Amino acid sequence: MKRQFRTIIVDLFAAANATWAPGGISTSNTYPINAYNNTTATSGNDWTPEKATFYDRTFLKNYVGKMVHGQFGEKLTFPKHSGDIVNIRGLSPYPTKTTPLTEGVTPAGNTMNFYYVEVPVNQYGAFTPITDFASFASRDQIMLHDNDELSSQAGRTLEEIDAAALNAGQSVLYAPSVASNGTVTEVASRSGLTGLCKLTVDVIYRALNYLEMQNAEPIGDSFVAIIHPNAKFDIMRSEGFINVVKYQASQRIFKGEIGMIGNIRFVVSTYAKVFAGAGAYKSGDSGPKYDVYSTLVIAKDAYKVVEIEGEGMKTIIKGLGSGGTADPLDQRATQGWKTTHGIGITGQTRMVRIESTSSLSTTTLSNETLIAAARAAA
Repeated sequence: MKRQFRTIIVDLFAAANATWAPGGISTSNTYPINAYNNTTATSGNDWTPEKATFYDRTFLKNYVGKMVHGQFGEKLTFPKHSGDIVNIRGLSPYPTKTTPLTEGVTPAGNTMNFYYVEVPVNQYGAFTPITDFASFASRDQIMLHDNDELSSQAGRTLEEIDAAALNAGQSVLYAPSVASNGTVTEVASRSGLTGLCKLTVDVIYRALNYLEMQNAEPIGDSFVAIIHPNAKFDIMRSEGFINVVKYQASQRIFKGEIGMIGNIRFVVSTYAKVFAGAGAYKSGDSGPKYDVYSTLVIAKDAYKVVEIEGEGMKTIIKGLGSGGTADPLDQRATQGWKTTHGIGITGQTRMVRIESTSSLSTTTLSNETLIAAARAAA
């Protein structure tokens, strides 16, 4: 008997630009995989509380590790039904009183000077639709891998939001130009930063001096600098830099921490602000310009991170069959995350932004770019 073989190709993961039609059909390749945007809030018929707890715990552990910028602000929770703008009020420091008291004379009292900062609180979230066929036909644990990617997405989303908000601060220092012979030339604007204006120990200590002169207090026993990987390349080779692996065993380590200089501890984030092409021209008066990198040097009480009560980060999983009659064959499940989040600077003199160029100009590649490159090379 003659055997016949037939090749069947199943596309479990559609292209990034795929679109979907009702019923879970991809209009890009007509395959019914990972397609249906069903988020009906029902329990589903295959999702036990134990499973939900496991995925929620895994998600939260991974997502928190992505958040570098937000870890140094006080966390505030506000009650529901209070609007989407949080008004944070604080009391400005009283001046010193060095004049001696006069016997029997009551001096003038302090005058309270309150400051108000409005912090908008928004809702963020995303989800992934997953079909039953994708979950049992794939060689991998689709739900678990998707959970990892969702947690990374959530953490990176808030990290990008926090970085943008904190880089709107008013206190800024520009790295001076340092020639090969050691000559230092001050720079007065972002557009004046050249390839000689790199991040150095000298400019780091200038930022520290600024904070100390404003009576800013350290976070614990040190100040913190949030630095881009490209700027890290310059500072880690500086004399006096102590790598985190050489810390005392009992010392607390911040997320993303790489080392310290003096009493300034450095944490690295790929979402540290980059002002692309905002520096001086690389050659002459035309052509490409230098990228400018932000390094935030932070003291205590520089900013607040807020969320609405009961609406912090949560995972939402809708099991197969949770769509009711919209999913009569129990083909579709979804997994996602949702949160409320806001961040605002409350102490402009408790944080200073250093702007500099870098010896490196490496760019961050998105996951889609890497996948496209791998496909092209295949």
